[in-house]
Amino acid sequence: MKKQKKFLIRSIFASSILFALTSCHHEGIFFRANKDSEPQLNSPDVQSAIEFDATGQPERISLIFSESTLADLPQNVHHLQIPVNDPSGKFPFNHLSLKWNPTKDDVEGIFTTPHFETGFHLISAEKRSSIKVADPLAELLPNRELLPQDFIPSKGSYSGTGKRWLNPTASELHEPNETYTLLVDSYAGEIISFVPSFTLKYLEEAENQIFTIPFPKGAQKEGAFYPTQYSLSFDAAEKKYIISLLEFQRS
Repeated sequence: MKKQKKFLIRSIFASSILFALTSCHHEGIFFRANKDSEPQLNSPDVQSAIEFDATGQPERISLIFSESTLADLPQNVHHLQIPVNDPSGKFPFNHLSLKWNPTKDDVEGIFTTPHFETGFHLISAEKRSSIKVADPLAELLPNRELLPQDFIPSKGSYSGTGKRWLNPTASELHEPNETYTLLVDSYAGEIISFVPSFTLKYLEEAENQIFTIPFPKGAQKEGAFYPTQYSLSFDAAEKKYIISLLEFQRS
């Protein structure tokens, strides 16, 4: 079968300044990162990218960062926020984020070693920043049909996160060698974020992989697309990591 042509739009965050550019391969709007404005992470180009198939349906949304991000990492928590440019309005995501945590995660049962969290957020950064520790609205849980099957909620809730949901079959809950997991955040009865997370060691040794998100039928917003897979890949030529949500289903 002939492969369908894909259409890609990328965004790179930097200093809240937007630059409209055209690449030789894809049309898009770029937001170039100013390395000096974010000296804590050694990544001049942290990008978001959205892809559509030939029929105009959402196919993939990605967070892309350079291999140099993994070098000379700081000894405290840092993160970047990256806008999503989606003129079609078909993707439900507002922005993405890249968070580096060199220590144990705040949520019990998650990584105890240095790791990255890649956030795909359905609400604005301003709304996320308004969520406080032990926020009572975080205790309003989504309908279980809207969550990946068998995910369990964290004890309590967290700043900027709300209630964090864990996959009880994930490696960090059962194996001595922590690797990767998918986390889901909720607030006020709705899913607000999908957060594929990877230990530093796992990224350094990463192989291209696709993971299933065990979503039951149903979604929060009628007509929206929700992912049924996430993936990790490394582009050896460009020396970039690509974390994606893909295989979207319509509610």
